[in-house]
Formats: sequence, structure tokens, C-alpha cells
Amino acid sequence: MYCWGQADNGELGLGTAYDQQSIIISPVAPDFPLSRAVKQVSCGRFHTLVITESGQVYSCGNNEFGQLGHDKDNKSLSKLITHHQSI
Repeated sequence: MYCWGQADNGELGLGTAYDQQSIIISPVAPDFPLSRAVKQVSCGRFHTLVITESGQVYSCGNNEFGQLGHDKDNKSLSKLITHHQSI
């Protein structure tokens, strides 16, 4: 999986190396366990959710209101959502 586009809210899951860059023009692999087989990706304006074949859900992006499903912080790197119902 690769991503590109606006990245100033951490929505691409690229980690801190890209925090200062608001637009990524070349495809880059996101910062989450690549050993996981990706089943589905859902993108919003300020966030991204990734579901793996094993049912794990990772989220990244703006988490100002806790909308990413884990501890509230303003910008979030890719994190596993640990308390969710089975999909």
C-alpha cells in the first residue's frame, strides 16, 4: 500500500518525517506494520482507516475530538484501534 497527497494532519500515516510537508507528491509506504495484509482502506479529508485481513483496524490523521478511536491527541500517527467491535 502506498499513499500521497495532503499530509499536514498526519492522515497519510507517514510518521514524523513528513510532519512539516503538507503535500506528498510521490507515493510513499505508510508507517504501520507492513506485514499485515490490507483488506480495505477508507479515507476522509483529515483521516485514514485501514482494515487488515485479520480484522485489525489502524487509524491516523486529525484526532482532535477522539474520532480515530484511540486516545485523544491533535495529530495521530498510525495506531491500532484496540477497543472496537468485530467488523
